[in-house]
Amino acid sequence: MSTGIDKQALYGDFRDSQKWQQNLHRKAAHKSLDIPDGELGNISTTTKTGIGALGAVGIAAAAGLPTAALCAAILFGLGRAAPAALPAAPAAAVPDTEYDVRFYDKDGKLIEVPHISRKK
Repeated sequence: MSTGIDKQALYGDFRDSQKWQQNLHRKAAHKSLDIPDGELGNISTTTKTGIGALGAVGIAAAAGLPTAALCAAILFGLGRAAPAALPAAPAAAVPDTEYDVRFYDKDGKLIEVPHISRKK
């Protein structure tokens, strides 16, 4: 009697677990986008793999200090010129149109308000 691990059964369990997880992610995406299930069939999740920027710098550091400095400068934009300042906003234009504004009380009588040029 063999007491070994049944790899086929374990792989089947893993595959079923992955299908369940992908189905759950798909349903969550449809629910969050407020679209019916099955209408958008190409929603998928992606996993990024690789060494990344810090891994590249680590490899360059292992290769030597000048190479590491060059890689860090390229990856993180060191030595790049600062962005140019935005131009100043134009001064607000003074309107050249004047309006006569009249104020009335609740009984409909005109309230006299002197023009700004006549105020002291």
